[in-house]
Amino acid sequence: MPVADGSAPGTLGALAQAYVNVQCTTILAAAEALAAHDEEAVHPTRVAVRRLRATLRTFPRVYLRGRRDHLATELRWWGETLGRLRDLQIIEQHVTAALDATDPSALAELADDRAAAWRACDTAATSTRFAALAAELDRWRTAPPFGAAAMLPASAARPAVDEAGASLDRRLRRAARAIARGEADAAERIHSARKAAKRHRYAVELARPVLEADADDTHDRLRALQDALGERQDAVVTLAWLDGMRGALDADAVAAVVAVQRGILADTAHLLTAEPNDPAAGGGAGGTL
Repeated sequence: MPVADGSAPGTLGALAQAYVNVQCTTILAAAEALAAHDEEAVHPTRVAVRRLRATLRTFPRVYLRGRRDHLATELRWWGETLGRLRDLQIIEQHVTAALDATDPSALAELADDRAAAWRACDTAATSTRFAALAAELDRWRTAPPFGAAAMLPASAARPAVDEAGASLDRRLRRAARAIARGEADAAERIHSARKAAKRHRYAVELARPVLEADADDTHDRLRALQDALGERQDAVVTLAWLDGMRGALDADAVAAVVAVQRGILADTAHLLTAEPNDPAAGGGAGGTL
């Protein structure tokens, strides 16, 4: 059974739940905007989904396993649904300037892809599965399914944050080695480091009230690292789209976009290989609480 007073002041449950409540509210509040195809609602909703999933992974024992795992599965589904929309937003931002004057038909095709992605989002948002997810998110706000670790003191969040940092450190080092050696899985290693950077950053956000005075600096460094790796991922997404459109686009315009995107990839590789011990890496692997 859930721990009745897991949200008592000063407990790990109260600390985690304050963060969880914000994410649940953000996801639920975005439903109306998404139904109206508000482009500005896509990214904040995906971020809230990621923050909530990361919290469940970093602090697993704060909540009951069955409910936690079920919510994580449904959040992944909703995040993936929105992911296609977000990818197309990014692609449009990266290619519009180059293709608008030379190949407007390509932008028309991109618009068609976005319309299809919105239709898929509409189908998901009006499904019984999403209705069940919305009801579950509301229950998590009003009656959190606390587990045993919820009654620990809030300071117990610190080791989990350290573990998230150590995981990031390891993944950054693996990515740097893979880049330096020209290994085939370098891109996968970098993407893994990017996900670890997000988890560490979100853990710092959640635990900031019980962390040391330099928590803000740590958060800012993590955000800078995440932004750099995010730019790389955006470039990967854009290059994949261009590759799929090979032969259908103006060659000169494509060459200009590709050059910019490959420059971003090179900059990221340099960042990782030149600074493998960046302080943003912090110090560990998945949560224990």
